[in-house]
Amino acid sequence: MSTAIVSGVLLMNRKGISEDTLIKMVHEIVKYILMKGHKVGGVNENSSAVAVRNAIGYLDGIITKTKKNIFELTISAGG
Repeated sequence: MSTAIVSGVLLMNRKGISEDTLIKMVHEIVKYILMKGHKVGGVNENSSAVAVRNAIGYLDGIITKTKKNIFELTISAGG
C-alpha cells in the first residue's frame, strides 16, 4: 500500500522532508516495485502525488507539518 511506502520514506527522513521530495522518492520506489512485476495498492506510475497526499491524511496523527511543506514524524510511546 502507498501508506506503507510513505511511512518508510518518512522513517528514513526523521528530521523532516519536503512534500516535493517525498513525492519524488515515493514515485521512484513505486516505479521500482512495478518494474519488478509487483503491484502497489492505490497507486500507479502517474498518481504518486495523489497517493502521497492521501497517505499523509491517513498518517495525520503521527506526522506534523512544520514550516513550509516540511513533514516530520511525531513518535511517542503509548501509555
